[in-house]
Amino acid sequence: MRLIAVVQDPAVSEKILRHLGRWQRGPPRERRVVLDPAALT
Repeated sequence: MRLIAVVQDPAVSEKILRHLGRWQRGPPRERRVVLDPAALT
């Protein structure tokens, strides 16, 4: 492969990725489980 272009404008990047079906708003949020320390004893 070789580099043929660099896209610096975020709006253009979004448009290209939407057209390819690759656009996502960001990584999914992590699910965090909060354990009650008292429940571990």
